[in-house]
Amino acid sequence: QNQLDALVALRFNNGKFTPARSPKFTEVLKEKDYFDEEIRRKIASQFMTYSLQNDERLRGLVKRSAAEAIVFLENNYLTEYDDLYSDPDVIEIYRNFLIKYEVDNLEEYLKYLE
Repeated sequence: QNQLDALVALRFNNGKFTPARSPKFTEVLKEKDYFDEEIRRKIASQFMTYSLQNDERLRGLVKRSAAEAIVFLENNYLTEYDDLYSDPDVIEIYRNFLIKYEVDNLEEYLKYLE
């Protein structure tokens, strides 16, 4: 259920996310072993690619993309937090998640979480 929830949230929040427009993401999602660390890294990296608006990376979208990836990969909805955008504990969860999965362009994303 968590994986479906994360993909629905991604689609709802980003009109550019469709299987036809997202061939790399779709390819990764077709992998069978979501416990494989490299596949998990690729999934996390693909979620993070949706942090752009008009070719500009936005701080809020970096956080939302990280939150959606956390739901997908770790089944953690972060429901114990009221503020997913500025709570320092949540920001630390995002940072640790991105570092754990060594997402592509890690340093760039971390700048948006400072």
